[in-house]
Amino acid sequence: MKHGSCLMTGSRVNLVSIGRLARVGECKRRRLDAEEPMTVPDEVADDGQEEDDDAEDGGRQPVGPFGTYHDHGGDHRGTPPSAAAAAGTTSRVPLWWPSTGAGPRTAASTSAPWPPPSASSSRPGGVAPPGGAVPTGRAARVSVSVSRARRANAGRGQESDGGYSSQDETPNQREQDWSQLPAELLVGVLKHVGLQDLGRCAQVCRGWRRTSQEPCLWRTVEFVLGSSLRPEPTPPALIDFILEEHAQHLKSVVLRTDSSSESARAACRILSRLVKCSLKTLALMSGAARPSLLDVDGRQFASALTLVLDHSSLSLRALAVDHTLVDDPSLQALAGIGSDAGAGASTSLQLLRCKSCPRLSPGGVLALVDRCRCLRELSLSYTLLSDDLLTALSSERHVSLEVLRVDVYTDPDNALRPISPTAWRSLVAHSPQLNLVMYLFDLQDDSFDSLFTSYIPVTHLYFGDYVPQAVLSRVGAHCPRLVELVVGANGSSVLDSQLLDIASSCPQLTSLGLAECQVTCSGLVHLAEVCGPRLSQLVVMEECLVEDAANDLASTCSRLSQILGRDWSPEFVPMW
Repeated sequence: MKHGSCLMTGSRVNLVSIGRLARVGECKRRRLDAEEPMTVPDEVADDGQEEDDDAEDGGRQPVGPFGTYHDHGGDHRGTPPSAAAAAGTTSRVPLWWPSTGAGPRTAASTSAPWPPPSASSSRPGGVAPPGGAVPTGRAARVSVSVSRARRANAGRGQESDGGYSSQDETPNQREQDWSQLPAELLVGVLKHVGLQDLGRCAQVCRGWRRTSQEPCLWRTVEFVLGSSLRPEPTPPALIDFILEEHAQHLKSVVLRTDSSSESARAACRILSRLVKCSLKTLALMSGAARPSLLDVDGRQFASALTLVLDHSSLSLRALAVDHTLVDDPSLQALAGIGSDAGAGASTSLQLLRCKSCPRLSPGGVLALVDRCRCLRELSLSYTLLSDDLLTALSSERHVSLEVLRVDVYTDPDNALRPISPTAWRSLVAHSPQLNLVMYLFDLQDDSFDSLFTSYIPVTHLYFGDYVPQAVLSRVGAHCPRLVELVVGANGSSVLDSQLLDIASSCPQLTSLGLAECQVTCSGLVHLAEVCGPRLSQLVVMEECLVEDAANDLASTCSRLSQILGRDWSPEFVPMW
């Protein structure tokens, strides 16, 4: 079976986060979401051509998103004052010029890249050449060329006094300069820098500014909004520059907010300026316990989101709006309901995440999913799940669903309804490689009554809070496709019989994680004997093991290592 989701039991931090740290309800679900990287469709090539708006008239031109000008009266770091005075003019010095050595060529000079010689002019390395004159026609060199010449002299046994001669370097070494780097190579380098570093590179010189305007460099942006987030927040000036100069190039936009209302308002302002973009990916993410996007003006947020989704309905492939005030009309705009696009709209959507959206109804999700025939990954709350939704996903018009993530928690406004086994079996028959991932948090005891009472094709099951023993017994009876099980908390009840039933009834079980629950050492050994080497992931906290007369901790580790065919020991939390 193909398993598309990440294993939670492979990391000690993940297991602890499910158990001890999973105590605040809403915060726990977002912690798990942060560990699941969102898979977005590949970007397609942008056929638009960037116009060169940098006039070559020698005038004063802005060269960066922060309004910085490098003209004839700019900074002169690294330029000897005497050399500039002898030249009779000041030099335009890019910010990347080294702090030692002679300055670069003047703006008006084309034949002599260095300032005219004078008795007081300085040379690279701080030593004047013999005779005090500088050969004309020499290319501007950076300090690394001087270092290479010194190393060459030292290698030949020559005595070096810090100076150099024209015979010390080859013509290729004299021409080495970042300004001579071909544009296509520079673009390849700039693709690997961050958003803020790209903005700084645009301020280096006019050549770099022209190269930084390539559309392929501005297709994917992530706006970090909020001082408490990492990496550092995106400067407002850089945000304005991107939205003013490169809005037509944007294909993937991620907005990260914290718990402050200021970051939420900034996200809404950015969202309102994306109304004319043809996006492929749009993600609104919160890294705080209380998502600030739930406290904004719902009407204003929904209006801006509706315009963005309506304009990107034919190009959007991934949409993540967890913990926001998205509503049914917004999704209807994405689906093209009531528009000229008609039934052909939104057929490109492949990923949809809409968990914990209080203004969203099951009917709104159903209307969108019914139009999205290319949907491969769906993430939503259990209250939005219905038999009709599973039936729509099982239609022959739809591609096979690969991942279905469901958050299960107690909602005072919506009771948990059971899903019929017929609907589940239809979905599995249509999508045999389906990975059904269920997270259960903050559930009251009566909420378990409607869960796991009949067949459910769950493959990855995570209990973050207390789970009754009766529920675990039903898991073994009704979840034959189970691949991974994590029990984050159960109290002092011993779970030997329940875990053995699950191991016997779920032949595909390969991963098990236990934290803040009790299991005897003999029971764990028996479970490993039932599963055998197929149990590739077994993560058990040391405090979960209860020694008995047959096995203590040391013998349990030895026996499990023999059964699993690898060294095994329980996990523990450091006390420092």
